[in-house]
Amino acid sequence: MGATVLTALLRRDEAGGASLHAPAVGVWVDPPRAGARVRAGEALGALRILDRRHPLVAPPGADGLVLEPLMESGERAVQFGERLCALAPLEGAAAGAAAGAAAGEDARALPVRSPIDGIAYLRPSPGAPAFVEIGGEVTEGQTVALVEVMKTFHPLRYGGPGLPPRARVVSIEVHDGAEVRQGQVLARVEGV
Repeated sequence: MGATVLTALLRRDEAGGASLHAPAVGVWVDPPRAGARVRAGEALGALRILDRRHPLVAPPGADGLVLEPLMESGERAVQFGERLCALAPLEGAAAGAAAGAAAGEDARALPVRSPIDGIAYLRPSPGAPAFVEIGGEVTEGQTVALVEVMKTFHPLRYGGPGLPPRARVVSIEVHDGAEVRQGQVLARVEGV
């Protein structure tokens, strides 16, 4: 029996802010960093329940920047309904100038998706430079990440339908060692 994908709970306040909450009791691992953009269906790490790791995704209606995360890295036990992080709206004053820039970039950005389920690695080995960095250029055939499935590493090469032959990396949507699902956005690019 495989792991079940869990969806975080979304709660909104009167001021237009939102927060994401744990959908079950467990240990939250691989959280998004402060300032990361979160959209519906995208990874928020995983919730480990009884030694089984369940991918945790953002719920429908979630779209904003992570503020005040419960933790920046590692793992932490959480209760049902416990707040995992606040989300700043992209258009609101709480998001600041950085959010406005991110929203402008994302309007033109194209997604680079994982072709398979597995663990994404953004560098060839610990301590090595990342395959790609925000602001860097990628070309067709260039490795942008490795996806590990059952101890086998599959290089994810840039290119495919809808992607320009050369592009600039606008955002990286997962962190090194994150569990990813087939079709999940790993990075966003725009043509150069």
